[in-house]
Amino acid sequence: AFNFCGRNAKMIVAGTPGGNRWYNWFYLYLCRLFSLFNKNIKWDIGFADDRKVEKYLNCCDAVLMPYWQKYSSASGIFHLTIGAGKPFICSDSPKFDEIRDLAFELPVFLPSLSLSKWKNTMGKFAEKPEMIDKVKEIVDQYKTSTSWDNVSKMHIDLYKSFPEEK
Repeated sequence: AFNFCGRNAKMIVAGTPGGNRWYNWFYLYLCRLFSLFNKNIKWDIGFADDRKVEKYLNCCDAVLMPYWQKYSSASGIFHLTIGAGKPFICSDSPKFDEIRDLAFELPVFLPSLSLSKWKNTMGKFAEKPEMIDKVKEIVDQYKTSTSWDNVSKMHIDLYKSFPEEK
């Protein structure tokens, strides 16, 4: 979670690295190393219950998801982020392919290991609120199109399109 307060930005690193993979622990190590020089980073490593996740989503301006996966899978925090209507900056992992077509012109899909690109994009978010607004529009569009109501209507329409058995 990232909160832009002018030059006094706050960052919360929360949750548990998935699957105990070496690169998750390596990433956390690097983040901790960089945070030695920055007191605006709060660490909350461990299981985050629903109330804590909701609290973090409510107080943030953007959610950063620097996954380093080379395969597709669903991201729970990504969908919670969308549901909360929050903009995101994420890695260019196939994990986020489902929304990439909607946001292809925005620099929100970044190489996991490019610290300079993450820094520059976070800076653009802080300096240009209209960029956050563009990502929010895409989030709202995706949130609406994938809502339970719309998805269930699509399923019903699909089932109704099947020929009846006689």
